[in-house]
Amino acid sequence: AQTFWDRSGGNAVISRIVARYGLKGTTAPYNGHWDVTQSTASDLVRYYDMLLDGSGGLPPEQADVIMSNLAQSTPTGTDGYPQRFGIPDGLYAEPVAVKQGWFCCWNGSNQLHVSTGAIGPERRYVMAISSLEPGDAASARNTMT
Repeated sequence: AQTFWDRSGGNAVISRIVARYGLKGTTAPYNGHWDVTQSTASDLVRYYDMLLDGSGGLPPEQADVIMSNLAQSTPTGTDGYPQRFGIPDGLYAEPVAVKQGWFCCWNGSNQLHVSTGAIGPERRYVMAISSLEPGDAASARNTMT
């Protein structure tokens, strides 16, 4: 994600996506770090819907690059964090293409977790869920799932 962010213009990435997909609740990060971009569940669902049906403007082969990469998400992130919470563990018998997010200590000791993606054969369904709760990360992941 960092390589893409740096190569594609940082906050300008968010501006382009917001404009292309008509996102109302998504804002570029206040500090220029991609991991604190803010969005809403409804914006994330809108993004996936428009990406998958082509109305977002990307040709199908480019959208498929994104979704194919999301379908190859690993059980553990490159930072060592477990990322099978939410959609992948909750719908373990379904094919999924997901993007997981986590952030410790948002507004105090709150654990922020996000699980988004496409689910099922032919990526029929899209889902975005988020959780903000105090406590430890393992409990927050369990709540999300």
